[in-house]
Amino acid sequence: MARTARHRAPVRPLVDVGAVTRAVVTTGALAAVPVIATAGAASAAVPGTSHSGTPAVKAAAHLSVAAAPVAANGALGGGSVTVRAGDTVSKIARAAGVSTQAVLAANGLSWSSTIYPGQVLAVPGAGAAPAAPAAAPAPARETSAGETAVAEAKKHVGLAYRFGGTSPTSGFDCSGLVQYAYSKVGVALPRTSGAMRSAGYAVSEPRVGDLVLFNSYGHVALYAGDGKIIDSPRTGESVSVRSLWTDDVQFRRVA
Repeated sequence: MARTARHRAPVRPLVDVGAVTRAVVTTGALAAVPVIATAGAASAAVPGTSHSGTPAVKAAAHLSVAAAPVAANGALGGGSVTVRAGDTVSKIARAAGVSTQAVLAANGLSWSSTIYPGQVLAVPGAGAAPAAPAAAPAPARETSAGETAVAEAKKHVGLAYRFGGTSPTSGFDCSGLVQYAYSKVGVALPRTSGAMRSAGYAVSEPRVGDLVLFNSYGHVALYAGDGKIIDSPRTGESVSVRSLWTDDVQFRRVA
């Protein structure tokens, strides 16, 4: 009796499966744990699996904790280090003779950062200190009342002198300009230059905004800094900034 030939399903090639070590290194000490992985989709036929490809690996028998972390490698004491499995930032720092914080700062890391095998870390030279935080910008200096008064007076440069004038619409005389400029910063001054000789207090070193009172005649100006004044001089002239031409003056500070 003729034997009927039996047909078998073609045998799929076996896929070699290796234990792939995934090592994660943090700034603290973590062990590397080998994991078992298939080289492809779960349906690939592997030794120890059913025909459907369902894994039959006894994972518990293969998972284990790696041996003690290996020493850091690379140029220490200044340069760079390539991270290896088991390395920690603290260990790399100790080997280089620097602080852990110095290594973290050199690489823009924090204590919660994670490093990986193959990663290259910069290592500062021995004795390096952690990078100092950037200095906070200096607070902006507040403009003084005197500076503000001078700035107000400068708005009217070119305005013609007018005897008895106290406003931009009418024009200013010398004391009218000074009184008006200080009124804009809330400082009330007497109306005349003679009365202003009693305002505030006398100073020997002027600063911007101080009153400049001329001893030889009744005139007042504002000190504008750098040896200059701003004033409304006389009929036929206008508000201007000019050099102080005499030392026969007294300075008084009113703000």
